[in-house]
Amino acid sequence: TYNRREMLERAISSVESQTYSETRLIVVDQGSTDGTPDLLTDWKIRWHLEERPGAGYARNRGLGESESEFVMFLDSDDWLVPESIESLMEVIQRHSADCAYGSITDFLLEGTSRLLKQPTTVAPLPSSSLFRRAAFDRFGMFDNDNHSFPRWVIRSRKKGLRECRTNNQIAFRGIHSRNVSIQPGSHRYLFDLVRGHRTLSEGG
Repeated sequence: TYNRREMLERAISSVESQTYSETRLIVVDQGSTDGTPDLLTDWKIRWHLEERPGAGYARNRGLGESESEFVMFLDSDDWLVPESIESLMEVIQRHSADCAYGSITDFLLEGTSRLLKQPTTVAPLPSSSLFRRAAFDRFGMFDNDNHSFPRWVIRSRKKGLRECRTNNQIAFRGIHSRNVSIQPGSHRYLFDLVRGHRTLSEGG
């Protein structure tokens, strides 16, 4: 997270309200100046300061601090439905997969006029996917930049990533003016990344 205190509070609440009770929450704060550290301290949340930018770097740091067999990477402007982890745990174990994912629905927040032409996606995206920790031993960690997640998925598929999916709703993705994905150049980069490969929604 970075300077998203109000959004982060909603994300944390969505983890704490999960029907799957065996969860541990780790927050990586990339130098917030909006009172985020005070929020995390008040809530007694396990958190780490990492001022180096890049979503991939933050995910790697969180993964390094985790001791769990299964991990999720929830973006701070997204939130889970209560049955998310329970649903993904069921399918990943049933299929002995490296990754399980479900549907994520875009939710328009204030500060953007983006038209949501495809509001629901079933694809391995950060906030809608559950991974076996061992997958990162097999396929490597994320690159340190903001677009590392789709690159990791494409790279890992080439090496034999075992995926499964559920059509169940997993998360909501907050769409606002500070989304990395809607910044100038991001759409072109992501298009170039998947061109010539299977799209993210074609796995599993």
